[in-house]
Amino acid sequence: VVSLETQDVHVVASLLRLWLIQLPEPLLTYNKYNDIVNACKAEDQGKALSAIFSTLPRSNWITSQRLLKFLSVLIGKDSTLTPTIAVAFGPAVLRPRRREGQLRSLLEDLPLITDSIECIIANLDKAFAKDNEPAEEKPQMWEGVEQQEEAE
Repeated sequence: VVSLETQDVHVVASLLRLWLIQLPEPLLTYNKYNDIVNACKAEDQGKALSAIFSTLPRSNWITSQRLLKFLSVLIGKDSTLTPTIAVAFGPAVLRPRRREGQLRSLLEDLPLITDSIECIIANLDKAFAKDNEPAEEKPQMWEGVEQQEEAE
């Protein structure tokens, strides 16, 4: 447990961002990147985002929903903070897969990422509607354990 009364909030935020960036895949998974960017251009953004988010792994949905809700609370009524929060946390939560030899850089994608995070925060309640929460996932097992269970 980290006490924000004794710790610099920026250190805590940096550690959270570092953990998110080091995940093998962003919370809003690689294969959802283009769909999310396009959903933020839709007429009913919340509905479009909700349809996409309902297909996320449940753990990603829950973690994303709680993190983005927390960021929304931090922003509060000061909407001028939204772009700053989107730039700081956007690439840690949503980014395209990078392929070797690909010239496109994160800096080129940053406007799309930040616009998408701002869109998600603006449509948070509809995008993460409780009735669209994914069902329980089948626990993932290591290959050896799974093969051993099948043999028994």
